[in-house]
This record gives sequence, C-alpha cells and structure tokens, in this order.
Amino acid sequence: MANQDNPNIIQVEDMVKFCGKHKHIFIYDRKEPQILIEKFLNSCNIFVEGFLVDYGNQVVENLPKPVYTLEQAKNKVAVKKAFHKRKKVTNDTCVIVSNEDYMCNWTYNQLQKYGFKELYFMSEWNKRTIPYKMTPRCKENFWLEVNIADYCNLNCQCCDHFAPIADKYLLDIEEFERDMTRLAELMGGEMGIFKIQGGEPTLHPYLIDFMRITREKFPTSTIFFFTNGILLLPLEKGENGNLWQAMKDYDVTLMVTTYPLKLDFQKIDKKAEEYGLKYERFVEVGKVDPHTVGENKYYGKDIDKLSVHHPFDLKGKVPRYQYISCYQFNESITLRHGKIYTCPFIPYVGYFNKHFNQNLEVTENDYIDIYKAISYEEIAEFCTHRTDFCKYCNIKDRKAKKFAISKKEITEWT
Repeated sequence: MANQDNPNIIQVEDMVKFCGKHKHIFIYDRKEPQILIEKFLNSCNIFVEGFLVDYGNQVVENLPKPVYTLEQAKNKVAVKKAFHKRKKVTNDTCVIVSNEDYMCNWTYNQLQKYGFKELYFMSEWNKRTIPYKMTPRCKENFWLEVNIADYCNLNCQCCDHFAPIADKYLLDIEEFERDMTRLAELMGGEMGIFKIQGGEPTLHPYLIDFMRITREKFPTSTIFFFTNGILLLPLEKGENGNLWQAMKDYDVTLMVTTYPLKLDFQKIDKKAEEYGLKYERFVEVGKVDPHTVGENKYYGKDIDKLSVHHPFDLKGKVPRYQYISCYQFNESITLRHGKIYTCPFIPYVGYFNKHFNQNLEVTENDYIDIYKAISYEEIAEFCTHRTDFCKYCNIKDRKAKKFAISKKEITEWT
C-alpha cells in the first residue's frame, strides 16, 4: 500500500458522526499521528479537548495541556467541564483511538479500567492515510503542476481542468520564468516533481522554452511532461526546434496518457526509444485487456479508458470532512499566476462559471501567493489545510464513467 492512498470516506464519515454524538472528545496518545488526526478533526469544526497518555498509576505534573495521564483524567480532570460532577466519566465523553493495532486490546482494557466507555477505534487504513494527507510535504515529495495551455485538441468529458470549455489561453513565458525564479528562491532550487501539462501543452509554440526554464531553475528535479500524444511525432521538426531532442537535453520524462484514438502509439514508443528518453505511456483511469502482451499492448480495442465524474454541489453544502478523501488534496498542487492552489479545480473554475453562468466563489483562503509567502515551509503547510472552495466538491459521489468526448454540458461537472 502506497502512502499516497486516500482515507476511506465512509470510515471518515463514521468517525465524524461518532464525535458528533459526544460533547467532550479526547484522543488517546500524543505522538505525531494523533496530533495530525486532531488537526483534521479541528478542520471539521470538531473540538478535541485533550490527549490521553498512559503512564500507569504515576501522575505526571506540569504536562502541557491539553495532555493528561489516565490517572489525571480520572481524578483531576473529572471535576472539570469534560466530566460529570460525580467525578465519573460519563457517556458524553469519548476517546478516539489511533495507536497501533497490536496495542488495541491493551488500550481498550486500560481505558475501560479508568472509566472511559465510549471508544472509537480507527481503521488501520485511516490512521495511516489521514496523517499522511495532513502532513506538509518535504521538498523531495512536493509535486507541482502548471498548465501552459488551458485548451485541448481532445476535450474529454468531465475534465478536471475544464479544457473543453476553456479559452484558447497560452501561458506567457515571461510570467512563467518570474514565477519559477521566485519558487526557486523559496525552495532553494529543490523540488520533487514539476509537471508541465494542460489542456494540451503541445499546443503552446514555446513548449521547449518551458522545459528549459524549469530545468535551469530546478536542476535536480524530476520534470514530467504530460500529453495525449496527438501532436508529438510532428514536433520532431517543430517550428521552434526538435521537441524530442529537447526532452533528452533537459532530462524531461515523457508521460503519454493513452486514449482509444486512431493514433500510431507504436511510433511514439519507438521514437522515445530512439532518443533514449525517460518515458511512460499509461491509461490514467481504466484498464487494459490482461491477455494483450508485448508490443501490442495499449493498442486499439484493448484500451478501456474511463473518465472521472467530479460533481460540484452548486450550493456549497458539502460536509466539511469530505475533503480529506479527495485524491487531489495535497497531491495535485497547482501553480497559476503567482499563486499556489491545493488542486486544479480552484484556479480553473472561472471557465466553469463563465460557460454555465455560475458563481462558485474563490476566496483569498483558497490559495497562497508565492510573492507574499516567506518560506517553502509556509507553502507546504498551506497545502495541508482545507480551503473554502472544498465546500463545492462532492467527493463522496465521484465515480468513473466510460470515456467520451465532452458535449460541454453542465452535468459533466455536477
């Protein structure tokens, strides 16, 4: 299981409902995972009164609140607002348990011994994935993406960048260089992965310059170039240079999303091999006929490509907890016009608003300005916080649909 797996939204909902039934909430233990779980609950407007730690019968004085030993919780905290006046833990008090599975029986017995009856044991999956999503990324694990062309020559339904309804906008190369210079200052020229994409980036006449600038500013980073491949082969003799040679020169990894198109993917494969490129061709969402092997893989009818339907709640009534299970949260971090967003929906939603006459609001809490940020750490921490825009994204009802070209209907995004 990869660390990037997302929390199980049904289990998250169950935990939030459990907390909602109790007036006073504690978390057992106070290591880093528990602190990050408290951070998540706080983002859901769930107030955690403290952490409980077990040191047997020893009472530890001067522990920084809100940390209590079980003995303190039983005898001292019992007279405070979290407990009934009879100094007995009552059922309006609950404890969230998220320590290791092998400790669960022992933890259960200890909490029962000290009078805690209402216990919620988190699943092994969620007590791993929730802290991961709430953790600021180190530079080596920071992934940043940028659209250099907002529109596309394929226009898939349900596109999370709204390419089918986007303007024919191309990113200004000078603006990009300014932003990359600023990011390099903040990050010391170190970043895990930078993704050049769109829309369809091969529509930008100065694509090679974006690769060059990225490599100059981040000499050791992995640079991914995502494309549908339609225009790749002709760009060996492009007006502004040989794209294939540029990918080799600037150490760019070619990432070709494979669609069910009448496109000679074998030629792309062979051309990448000819230039000695770092290269991957994949079906982003979907599957390949498992009986297809060798050089014929990913060709013709063996591709079962899907689209992901990301429905908006136009009234902005999505429960606060859902954001933690979004596969893009703290993963698909997006740069646009000097601002960093926690996902691509926020910076490009203007196209949705314009095309369908909607008003999904983007506030100052939805991004961080790289020219106002004082450090990389500030940016990384921002990316772990729920944004105001999250209220529109109905994560629970996301589902896969058979791949199709967009009809530019609002139902593709609602």
